[in-house]
Amino acid sequence: MQKVVSDQFDCDPKNVSGYVYGEHGESQFTAWSTVRVNGLDITELAKNGT
Repeated sequence: MQKVVSDQFDCDPKNVSGYVYGEHGESQFTAWSTVRVNGLDITELAKNGT
């Protein structure tokens, strides 16, 4: 998740945080409301097209 998000927002994966729940594999999912990029909420960044 960190790699994909960091590629999208052109930042270091170390600057992406958030929770991924479930067991490894098909039941795994990202709680997007918890994801932050450089301390900023990803949902706000996505709305702004940043």
